[in-house]
Amino acid sequence: MKLIRIGLIIFLLFVVPSVYAVTISINQYPSSFDQNQEVEIGFSMGCSNCGNSYIRGVFFPDGTNYFGLTKNNIGDWVGTATDKTQYFKVAKEEITESSWSGMLKMKIDITDGAYLGPGTYSFKIGRYTSADSSAFWSEVVSMNITGPTPTHTPTPTVTNSPTPTNAPTNTPTDTPTKTPTPKNTNTPTKSPTPKKTMTPTLQGISTSTGEIVTSSGTKEENVLGAKDEDKSTSSVTFERTPSRKVFIITFLFIGIGCALFSLVLVLRKHFFQEEGVKSET
Repeated sequence: MKLIRIGLIIFLLFVVPSVYAVTISINQYPSSFDQNQEVEIGFSMGCSNCGNSYIRGVFFPDGTNYFGLTKNNIGDWVGTATDKTQYFKVAKEEITESSWSGMLKMKIDITDGAYLGPGTYSFKIGRYTSADSSAFWSEVVSMNITGPTPTHTPTPTVTNSPTPTNAPTNTPTDTPTKTPTPKNTNTPTKSPTPKKTMTPTLQGISTSTGEIVTSSGTKEENVLGAKDEDKSTSSVTFERTPSRKVFIITFLFIGIGCALFSLVLVLRKHFFQEEGVKSET
């Protein structure tokens, strides 16, 4: 029995004071306000040896269907937050003689599903620490929220529309690259056409007929119309004339013969001179 009593005394001395170390009291609030209006809630907090405190106010119809936005120290409006340090902060340095008092600014988010429209709602203030997931709450007060009933627009259900099938895309084929044909830089050299060499042909003149005889044995006509002379001579018809006439004709033939012979010699000499010049060149 003594042990039970000692344990109970220790519990009353240490546990009970720690439970009642924090107190929160709401001491100022409007009885009614418009749903689009910001309101200030006055409260006081008693806390011995407390660290930093994070304060949140909530409206609710019943249970834990909380709604409402709390304005923090930097001017942000915060609803339900996982990070409790986002709420209104009361630093431990601000607590004087285990007590603090001040104002908490609140407003309604009329789009919140927990808000059921104008009516009477409960309100309370909770204190969190940076490590707490649950709050130490104040007493509950009632406030009347006025204004037109908000119309909640139902969220349209998104139906999955059939995805259009992409038309097959023609895959471009690679165009083969033409290999440039190398130019033939080797210009064929034309072989020089051999010059025709004129082979001189030895010719001779027949003294009996007056014809030019080549080395191949063919006869050519005498220069300056020797063949015509033969024809003219062969066609001459001798008539019987007086002896004086015969004498004149005889001398005439002799003169013509000498002239022809001289002419042949001159032509022959001239011919061989030209042949000699050609052979030298």
